[in-house]
Formats: sequence, structure tokens, C-alpha cells
Amino acid sequence: MATLLHLNAHPGPTRSATLRIADAFVARYRETHPADTVTTLDLYREGVPYLTATHLSAMAKQGRTALNEAETAAWAEIDARLTPLCAADKYLVTAPMWNFGVPAILKAYIDLVVQAGYTFRFTGPGASLGLLAGRPLAIVSTRGGNYDVPPLSRYEMCVRYLEHIFGFMGVEVTAVIIAEGMALVAPHEREEIVQEAIIHAERAAERFDAPQQLRRAA
Repeated sequence: MATLLHLNAHPGPTRSATLRIADAFVARYRETHPADTVTTLDLYREGVPYLTATHLSAMAKQGRTALNEAETAAWAEIDARLTPLCAADKYLVTAPMWNFGVPAILKAYIDLVVQAGYTFRFTGPGASLGLLAGRPLAIVSTRGGNYDVPPLSRYEMCVRYLEHIFGFMGVEVTAVIIAEGMALVAPHEREEIVQEAIIHAERAAERFDAPQQLRRAA
């Protein structure tokens, strides 16, 4: 039995196209992986603190010297996000592209969980090793324009960032579901884009297994 951790970085409402696509992925995943557990971390509902000087001090001291009361509380905030991430076997990140990048709350979460000794470790000068290796990631994202071709492709820093930062932690992106051009079309065409993305999401969910399992099934 595996655990899928769904990191939802969309504030809602439920009629959101982004959430409809993500919900379709989760629903099909539950159907096709009945023995697995799906845990959703709604970043907007749960709240995510931004890194402060106290967090940085706690990170520097962790495992080396004793923490004071404020640092202990700060590390507890980090650990509350870090432990579920490290315990999960698979990941789904739901993140619309805003101003070319990820929502700020998702960046704040990532700042907390990219921790040396937990999600990666340094192996030498300029070298590191991701400690979450062998775990797959699916990304659901939406955007108003078309960023898959030049010249706008160079401005796309949402999916590319997620691929790089999770890759740094050893996670392998095995599915990317994007609905784009949403602001450029009529309402009925927008719905067609969403429906196509939902189909893609459902198909990806059916085959959402560890990277080595996906390669064997290909």
C-alpha cells in the first residue's frame, strides 16, 4: 500500500478549472489504486509560514547544538511539513501559473521542506544527492496564455521550477497535465480545454506508479 500526497496550492473556489482537473486525477487514482492512501495538504487552508531568521537559525543548529524555545517552535513548523513529505511514496502538485511562476504559498512550502539531511544531502563541492529518489510526481497546472512555444515559453517558470526543485530532491516527474490558453478563447472553447486536460489527468492517474514500474509497463 502506497501513500499519495496531494499538495494543493490553489485557493479555490471549487469551480476552478485547476481544481476540477486535479479532482479528476485523484478520483481516478482512488478507483485504480484502491489499496493506496490519498492525503491532501491544502496549503491555503492549512497555512504555511514564510522562512524567518528564527527558522534559519533552527535549521543551522538542528542536530548540532541545542535550540532555544523560539527555534524549537520554528523547527516544529518545518517538521510538520517535512515529515509527511518524506513519508509519502508519490506526489501530486496542483499549482496554477501566476505571473509566470508558482503561487507564493507553494514557494514558502518548498523553502521549508528542501532540507539538507532530509530531502537531499551534499556529496561534495557543487554536488548533491536527492533523498526522495524513486518517487513519482504528477503536476497539474493551468495558465491563461500559450507557453509551450516561443516567445512565451521562456517565461514559463511554474512547471519548470517544480520539475527542477523536486528533481533536486530525487523525485521524478512522470506526468504533467496542463490546461493552457484559457484566457484566449471563448467560454465553450475553454471548457473543451478543461475536458481534454481531465481526460489526460485520468489516464495519468491510472498509470501513476513508481518510475521504475512505469518504465517496465511502457
